[in-house]
Amino acid sequence: MLKNRKSFFHYSKVNKENFILTLLLLFKSSQASVLAFSPITTIIFLIYTFYVFKKRNLKVDKLFKNFSFVYLIISFSYLLSFGWIDIQLTIYIYIKLLYAYLSIKIIGSSFFENFQKIVFYGALISIPMFLMQILFYDLTFKLVGLIQNTIPFLEFRNDRFANIFVFTIEGYGAIFRNSGFMWEPKGYANILIFAILINLIQNKLNFLNKRILIYFIALITTFSTTGYIIIFILIPLFIMVNKNIFTKISSSLFVLFILFFISQLDFMYEKIKYETTLINEYETLLHTKRDFDRESISLGRLGSLIVDYNDFIKRPIFGYGYQRSERTQNPWIKLVRVNGFSDVLATYGLVGSLFYFIYYRKFFSKLLTYYNLKGLNILFLITLVIYFASTLTAHPIWMSFLFIHLIIPKNKNENFNNSLSKPK
Repeated sequence: MLKNRKSFFHYSKVNKENFILTLLLLFKSSQASVLAFSPITTIIFLIYTFYVFKKRNLKVDKLFKNFSFVYLIISFSYLLSFGWIDIQLTIYIYIKLLYAYLSIKIIGSSFFENFQKIVFYGALISIPMFLMQILFYDLTFKLVGLIQNTIPFLEFRNDRFANIFVFTIEGYGAIFRNSGFMWEPKGYANILIFAILINLIQNKLNFLNKRILIYFIALITTFSTTGYIIIFILIPLFIMVNKNIFTKISSSLFVLFILFFISQLDFMYEKIKYETTLINEYETLLHTKRDFDRESISLGRLGSLIVDYNDFIKRPIFGYGYQRSERTQNPWIKLVRVNGFSDVLATYGLVGSLFYFIYYRKFFSKLLTYYNLKGLNILFLITLVIYFASTLTAHPIWMSFLFIHLIIPKNKNENFNNSLSKPK
């Protein structure tokens, strides 16, 4: 009896630790406050994660050992090639990768339930907060920004950005959009998409549950072009390939109807139209003189793709690494690249990009195999669409997806929602 009671409390403590580690991983990736993107909190979270890792007597996988060795060799090759290396950024990115790896190894397969739960409660908070934002913008902005306006070291663009950890208002271009607990609506939509996918897969494509409903409502309020394309086109296609012929036909007609409908929405059409204009304007942006009213200008998704591709073909094997000043840039004003896919190509070259996307595919492959579902290429396409719209390569939660295939159980008799057996 006493033994079972100790076992129960140990199990409960482990679950709480796993939940906290998942929460910290998402918080670090929210990029919505000084604490979220500060290197200091990264180091603190890594120390705590390493402590838990050692306490549980876990071992580092051969895959991560090999990855670390290759990372070191390639970093040294950049030093030989350029004659210098951004040692600080190189080490910091590795620290983030290590933090993401250790977190996912500790949390185990309970990550999927923890992730869904955190995003669910975050969405529950964001929906009424977003309504307040729409109805009483000035008042809500003041309330949400109260902490960062009160505590000096938390100040961050206080005039147009407000964050209260569980909710963000991005007042520059997202006054009428829901940013949730992320730094912007697009970033929030990406997280919601993954929550929806995990929920659908674990529930064998049954979308009639309260979590999916809340995720969906929250996603709609982001007004994210990427989010709408995925939720109304790619996810229905994913469901369709796993259903019978009649369902495939009806789903195809539904997808075509939805595609036509969302293409008529102003924010969809205007956003896509704007992005296409940057194809022709990227050369102008590369050579424009300093604009004293702006510190940076976005190249847009397609403009970023062109500039990054031109850099990529100059160094196709290993890319530029973290020597960002070696890549194409305007001498007067910072050009912001917003295409994560092309950024991966330019940063890591073919070698690093293959590693990056092969292990994303491996994650989806193992997940679908476990649940006996199809649609690997569609899930991989969803990832590419997300990366095409966002530079997520330095966010710990997205880094963890590189190693997440290691925690998916091979034995179907094992409880997927928790890598530990419950005490009897």
